Amino acid sequence: MPSRVSDSDPRPPYVQIADDLRRQIEAGQLKPRDRLPSMRVLAESYGVAQMTIHHALRTLRTEGRIEAWQGRGTFVAESGEEAPLDEDLHTQVQELIRSVRALDERIARLEGAAEKP
Repeated sequence: MPSRVSDSDPRPPYVQIADDLRRQIEAGQLKPRDRLPSMRVLAESYGVAQMTIHHALRTLRTEGRIEAWQGRGTFVAESGEEAPLDEDLHTQVQELIRSVRALDERIARLEGAAEKP
């Protein structure tokens, strides 16, 4: 069962959701070939808009953790079935993902600090 997005968490909601789904995949709660619920169902479960779910799923697709098939749904990828990238490009993409996450977290902290009187 997904956990709801926390307002007290400095990470953007889509990052919280991607992290939660990633944790479920790594823990084996979501297994390879398992079909994920629809974006509508996930949005209701997490208490967010469908666009937020879209961003979270895009993050996991980029990492090669899930696969989306038009008309069929979104599924947990087979282990080791990451996007066919050469080793150097794969490493660069992973570093870019980490950098973007760090920037997202930094922006969220700065926005939170700016809101405080």
